Amino acid sequence: LRESLGGFVVTDRKADLVVDIIERQAIMPEAASGDSRSAVEVCMKKGEALFMVRSPAERMLGRFDPKERKAVFFNYADIWLEDYIRAFLMAVFQLFLFTQNSFLIHACGIKKDKKGYLFPGKSGSGKTTITSLWPGADILSDEFVCLRKEKGSFFMYSTPWKALGQDKAELKKIIFPKKSGKLRIKKVRAALAVGEILPNIIYAFYDKDIFNKVLDTLYEVIKKVNCYEMHFSLDSEFWREVA
Repeated sequence: LRESLGGFVVTDRKADLVVDIIERQAIMPEAASGDSRSAVEVCMKKGEALFMVRSPAERMLGRFDPKERKAVFFNYADIWLEDYIRAFLMAVFQLFLFTQNSFLIHACGIKKDKKGYLFPGKSGSGKTTITSLWPGADILSDEFVCLRKEKGSFFMYSTPWKALGQDKAELKKIIFPKKSGKLRIKKVRAALAVGEILPNIIYAFYDKDIFNKVLDTLYEVIKKVNCYEMHFSLDSEFWREVA
């Protein structure tokens, strides 16, 4: 885990988020074929997030207390550790961010001349292509980016997943990439920008209170940061227009 999470893991209990791993004696059956993470369900109960495995056998996978910023993962057998602890940590990280006026977004984040450029989009939208075509830029991440509010401004952070370094940049522009035959950039109205960003925000499950907080934070972002739609091709020198 220390190797795969890019140096975000520390072993002291003064960390911002503490996760305990507890071995349990009961042995769970081997995982069914396919992506075993799809069997994980999350629910809120008395202020805690509970993570359950419903199939192939019902087990408590772990719990997370957002107020205490402490989580517990129950490891029933080594065969389960890698798949489920990654899914568990990702979900806990998302919920932790929500308590910090922050959220995780499916996007690439680029830092250039101390300015942060965010390119939200699903797989295939051109995020990785953009990172390879922008010369001299620092890449925070080409898949997941954390947006966090600090002293009235919003900053982009790298995350434990797909992190190319622990870095941050103040968010200056949000650009929605669209692959096209020629370069064209236009400003996007706030209401349309919300519709573009919302499907790319990562959250483990639907909870009305959490979702409302996400919307409030998102509207703050849109009010403060200009949003654009960018049609580009592989030979576009788009970074000149973006900057």
